[in-house]
Amino acid sequence: MTRLLHPADSVTPSANRFAWVVAGERSGPDPVFDIDIGSYDFAAVIPTRGALLPEWLMLVPRIPCLAIRELDAPARRLLIEYAHEVSEWVAAAANHAVIFEHGAERVGSAVGCGVDQAHLHVVGIDGGFADWVVRNSEGVIWDEANARDPWGGIGSASDYMVLIDGLRAWKALIHIPTSQFLRRKVATFLGRPEEWDYRRHPNVENAKRTTAIFRRGDGRAARSSTTG
Repeated sequence: MTRLLHPADSVTPSANRFAWVVAGERSGPDPVFDIDIGSYDFAAVIPTRGALLPEWLMLVPRIPCLAIRELDAPARRLLIEYAHEVSEWVAAAANHAVIFEHGAERVGSAVGCGVDQAHLHVVGIDGGFADWVVRNSEGVIWDEANARDPWGGIGSASDYMVLIDGLRAWKALIHIPTSQFLRRKVATFLGRPEEWDYRRHPNVENAKRTTAIFRRGDGRAARSSTTG
């Protein structure tokens, strides 16, 4: 069984809008965005507020933490295993998928995008996206990482980003915090650069389509990740 790390300085469930996830619930107060369509014990799989595409999901761990690097290595590997499985669902609908995280160093960091709870994005987007981001990130240095655990070696004293494309992964430390950096990149890559901000462009209809696409009862059984 996987043993999960409970960070001493992690946020409490009531401190963020993913309190229902951390509390182990399968749905939250918002009927559009607070829907768990994955049924994993360790993480909820939910539609994304501000998704520019309907093939966009988020995995939110059911343990309070600011960033995925705070989890111990077995828990990180379990989460990335789930993320790769979810990316297969997304790729089946969109032909390709990438995974990314904005990792916050502290509560209230711009990198945390206003959500003080770790989460992974899984986005259905063209296969050239990840390479394009690595080549076109002014002021950001991307280093290759282990796709099975790209958080290894990331210290606790900096904001960071992780980007995963199949068997390839990159990580970058952030010295000048920027809100929704990779959302901005998705918006620019899609030719809709003004739509990067999920607050101004929540894209409710895309979220409804996300649920319609992926919540079909198609045999994706709940998987146990009981702590021990």
